[in-house]
Amino acid sequence: MLRLFLIYSFTVVLSFGISLRSCISYALKNATPIKQSRTDIEISNLNHKIQKVSQFGEINLVADYNHYNGVRTLGALTPSVMQSGEPIAESKDIFSVGFGL
Repeated sequence: MLRLFLIYSFTVVLSFGISLRSCISYALKNATPIKQSRTDIEISNLNHKIQKVSQFGEINLVADYNHYNGVRTLGALTPSVMQSGEPIAESKDIFSVGFGL
């Protein structure tokens, strides 16, 4: 690995005429094993954060509100006093809450 790096470094220096210091910095920025190691470190840090968060558990809260405002005719259920046959407005509010762990 080191041998390939040195050969690559000298080839780049001779072909492009750049300094050894800039060649080393270029190799460190663009080397695949170094990029892989940085990615592995980031993944490890994220997995560590996930493990810390998973210790706290999970809480779910759900709420639902429905308002029904409809018109219906109570033909068969209407008492004999209400013989006009006009529709009766019906309003209904439904509210529900759920909680889970």
